[in-house]
Amino acid sequence: MQRGVQNIWNGNSKHTQGMMIKSLIACAFLMMPIVAYSDDLSKVHINGKTFGVYGNYNQGFAYTFNGHAFTPDDYSFSSKIFKIIEGDGKTYVITVDQDDGSASAPQYRAFDVTGDAFIPSALIGQGIGDHLDGAWSVIGGDAVATIQKDDGSSATTFHIRDGLVHILTQGRDNSLSGPSTPPGGDYAAFVAGMRLKEAFHSKAINPILRKAFPEPVYSDVFKLAEEDFGSAFQAGNQGSFAFLSQPHDSRDRYIAIAIQPNGTAVAIFSSNGHHEVTYGNPDPLIKMRLQREIP
Repeated sequence: MQRGVQNIWNGNSKHTQGMMIKSLIACAFLMMPIVAYSDDLSKVHINGKTFGVYGNYNQGFAYTFNGHAFTPDDYSFSSKIFKIIEGDGKTYVITVDQDDGSASAPQYRAFDVTGDAFIPSALIGQGIGDHLDGAWSVIGGDAVATIQKDDGSSATTFHIRDGLVHILTQGRDNSLSGPSTPPGGDYAAFVAGMRLKEAFHSKAINPILRKAFPEPVYSDVFKLAEEDFGSAFQAGNQGSFAFLSQPHDSRDRYIAIAIQPNGTAVAIFSSNGHHEVTYGNPDPLIKMRLQREIP
């Protein structure tokens, strides 16, 4: 028996040793008093059972539920409970991990806590600037989330069940909808309250935007609009105005845009490096208003 134990430690890789150490750490988390880890603990009660997150970025994190523990191989700067979702007889705890640095992207893990034990999924991740499109939900018993690419080129939907992750990626939606001309003929009034993302998909407004922005500028503005990070069009005396910026590049990549009642678009667009270019032929008052839109 002693020889078998010796083979485990001497014959296997350091990875095996690491896994055994992680298991011991997980057991220690379960056996130690909660108060000993109060500074590093995030917990929630679910149907009389406790789900907890223990640890820190130096030692890694462990997740516990109803006497069971899970210690992942990957290390993060932080990990915490993001939300709880329920539906179709299923309950999931969603956790979010974050690496150090302002440009790092969050990653998510879904724990099925429907039964007495829990079932963790692999991490589902995001690239820098990618973002959740909508909220986590339960559909057909699956934990479901959609992540939109930073450049708007695609969206990936993750379906998670029994710890398994199924992935569906869809390309950019280029379809147009709505009337081809605005009711009453006032384009500024028609676009008021719309986000620029919606305007790109409008039969009435899309041709105006294509005329205002030559390629490849049109595609670049479209990508920015798909991120949908900005204000809706607000009606003013000279038209309807909106401002958008890229979440992690807000001082470099942004647009202030106006749609005028007669169906022309004017804009100030910075594709990078705070290099502003004016599109269209705005009169001085409209250009001044566009400049005011830029923070």
